Amino acid sequence: MGIDSDYYKEKNKKQLTKLRMLEAKLPPYVTSYLDDKELSSQVNTVIAYAYDLQTFFRFLTEKNTMLKNTVIKDITIDFLENLTFEDINEYQRYLRFNNDDGSTHQNQDKGIARRMAALRGFFEFACTHQYMKNNPTVGAAKRIKMPQKDIIRLNDEEVNDLLNVVSNTNIKGNKLQIQKCQKTQLRDTALITLLLNTGIRVSECAGLDIDDINFNYRTINIVRKGGSDAHLYFNEITENALKDYIDKQTVKGEEKKYLGTKVSEMQDNEIIKDFLAKKIISEEEYDKYYVLQDENLAEAGLEITNYEGSYFLINYNTYEVIDTKGYNKSDDEVLYKLTDINKKDNENTTSENDNTVESNNRK
Repeated sequence: MGIDSDYYKEKNKKQLTKLRMLEAKLPPYVTSYLDDKELSSQVNTVIAYAYDLQTFFRFLTEKNTMLKNTVIKDITIDFLENLTFEDINEYQRYLRFNNDDGSTHQNQDKGIARRMAALRGFFEFACTHQYMKNNPTVGAAKRIKMPQKDIIRLNDEEVNDLLNVVSNTNIKGNKLQIQKCQKTQLRDTALITLLLNTGIRVSECAGLDIDDINFNYRTINIVRKGGSDAHLYFNEITENALKDYIDKQTVKGEEKKYLGTKVSEMQDNEIIKDFLAKKIISEEEYDKYYVLQDENLAEAGLEITNYEGSYFLINYNTYEVIDTKGYNKSDDEVLYKLTDINKKDNENTTSENDNTVESNNRK
């Protein structure tokens, strides 16, 4: 519940892991700066600073011939000591627009200002703590502070149109598609209604547990961006949407009927037994995944059948699909989950497109 919930503990663990991985690629004196920031800032902020400083050091390795073939971690503090405000101005131009690697990178004023804030903070830290004497950001050009844009709010008609789209389940499709739409309709309506009527962030909504909702006082307990708890009130419309979803999720002890057979009930099947031995899914997921046999696929209105010696599995909570036989992407890589296969295909397509662009640029 709140900041002490499993969700936020796991989220913080993942963020710290990501930060440590970024720090491992940066020089030790930069890690000292990030460690210092970690004591006074949110982990997300420190991660953003780490990425921004990584961009600066990458700029140095690309633009300075003295650092040719030098990895970022090996750049010495003595090298930074010899930088001037002109180098910092060149970096700002680099951020504005560059296409040295065959692809174009651009930043608007807001993005440049954020990256410069991280860089100025680092050099101030380095000078204050005697790592170096010269601060090259002093005297460098400063960007004009841009006025904040007005918040664009939806009017009543736009809100109603949005909710009507979310709550509409009259779709055409096969049985699985219709079942998924009906399953997510109440959830999506509750989420959108809550977001619209309270103004909370998506990240704050993602961290909510049922225990964080008090229907007696119509309040929710959320964890704000800075890590502090806050209590917000919601109206009757939001209360009804939340209750409709929660009540539907806990239906009078009756288990919902899904197409297929639970993996836990087919563990003696040779195909399933071989698949489970590969540890693609955990034992806790045996009751979440259902085995779709050919008759189930036909009942769902799908014009496909299982491959020989294989079954399709589906998790109705996430609608993740698994092929027990797997898909050979290469000699040493076999993928089983449809999301992993699609992700790999997208990466390959992107890589091929990048190579095509690079080839065309060379021409």
